[in-house]
Amino acid sequence: AEDFRQAKLIEAKLDQSSREKLGQRGAFIALGGLRSLVATWRSFIALEHFAEARWVDLEQEYDLITTLTPHNEYHWTTGGWHIGTNAAGFYERQQSMKPIQRERMIRSYVNKGRKFYLDGIRHNPKSWELMTRLASLYDDPQRFPDYDGATLWYRRAVETGEAPGFFARAAAYAMVRSPGREEEALDFLRELWQSPQNRVPSIKVLIFVLQEKLATAEN
Repeated sequence: AEDFRQAKLIEAKLDQSSREKLGQRGAFIALGGLRSLVATWRSFIALEHFAEARWVDLEQEYDLITTLTPHNEYHWTTGGWHIGTNAAGFYERQQSMKPIQRERMIRSYVNKGRKFYLDGIRHNPKSWELMTRLASLYDDPQRFPDYDGATLWYRRAVETGEAPGFFARAAAYAMVRSPGREEEALDFLRELWQSPQNRVPSIKVLIFVLQEKLATAEN
């Protein structure tokens, strides 16, 4: 059984805190070997919560789903998208709410989405897809951006050796937006330019702009 777990053919045993979270019925299901099946079934229920904008219920559902199958990247990416993007977008459209209340709810769900992705990465430390999803949420200029966070996670995704090459350019674009990192960004852009696949107009323009900006600052 341990060999199968290491090969990711079956899920690892649940720890005590996870069993307590699931409760008696859920723990029985988990011990019965039906965790993936139950998680898939619950994902359909989560979809109903999404359709009806029941965000608290949706959060609780994905908390259960990812507890049952912590190494299933699909559930983490889908849950993070619903929480960090769809729920936040829902409150952006609620013009009947007071602006301060609406902003508080948007920020709350953006932060919850980021945390959800971080939890997913903790369970799936080689998942470039979860890393780029998290980076994109940090990178969104309309949702309290954190360009340092975006740069970090785009670069970590690239370091896995599995992420598509354009995410290296995404890291550079995020770094350029980070105040005080102009010299570092210029060095990074020049490094990227050495690869033929990165010789795109946007990289060339950014190199020129940063060179001029830093030269002006020195004078």
